[in-house]
Amino acid sequence: MPRIERSGSTIEITTGHEMDGFNHYIVKPVILDERFGFVRETMFNPETNAPVSQHDIGVLKNVVYAISLCNKHDAWLIVIEI
Repeated sequence: MPRIERSGSTIEITTGHEMDGFNHYIVKPVILDERFGFVRETMFNPETNAPVSQHDIGVLKNVVYAISLCNKHDAWLIVIEI
């Protein structure tokens, strides 16, 4: 499950999940707005990246949804009220 930490208008998403090269890894986190509209995503290279990303949410309001996508286990969704 992803974890969100907020500092001002920035959130950091960390997914406690192994990064076993291209065999088993977190592909990307996806940020959605309060209406589930796409905001941004960060693609990970499982050979060089940890499953941690930072995102500016300064223009968003009410809630932010974060989805972490695993290449084997599908998706996990978490929400933060802002």
